[in-house]
Amino acid sequence: RNLAGHQKGKNFAAGVYIAHTLLHSKIIEPILERRVKPDLTISARDALVDAAVYTAFYSNPLIPENAQQRLTLLQRTTRIPFRDIIFFLRTPPHIALQRIQVRDRLNRRQPKQIHEDPDSLTQLQTVYEQILSNLDMRGICTVVDISTEDLTQEDVVAKIRGVIEA
Repeated sequence: RNLAGHQKGKNFAAGVYIAHTLLHSKIIEPILERRVKPDLTISARDALVDAAVYTAFYSNPLIPENAQQRLTLLQRTTRIPFRDIIFFLRTPPHIALQRIQVRDRLNRRQPKQIHEDPDSLTQLQTVYEQILSNLDMRGICTVVDISTEDLTQEDVVAKIRGVIEA
């Protein structure tokens, strides 16, 4: 059932997102790093940034409204370190919706997420921009903004590889 517009559903979603963030960042990723001992770790998502964005989007009353306060609270609470570099794959909402439709046709079992509509995707992009700008301005990490609108997945990988190898 789509919980958009239902505050209980939104607060529940924010809580689940924080729990997922902790599970991945405090348990799964460290176990993999200990076993593999990589020189470089690349993650599809940034635990702190995503948690800060989605808790703001879902209006969790326990999380501060200010982006800097939200990031600081999440980082201090979880003790997850900030990443050295974050690649922000910027996709306009109308393109994201087209990609979501393709995904849904290919994987019919995946339920549509609460935020997968034009207004919500626009709001999310704005919150991502605020938080990433805040991190970059504070010198906490480097943010590389890549517009994916006209790029293939291979092009995006090449851009990321170019930055990493530079």
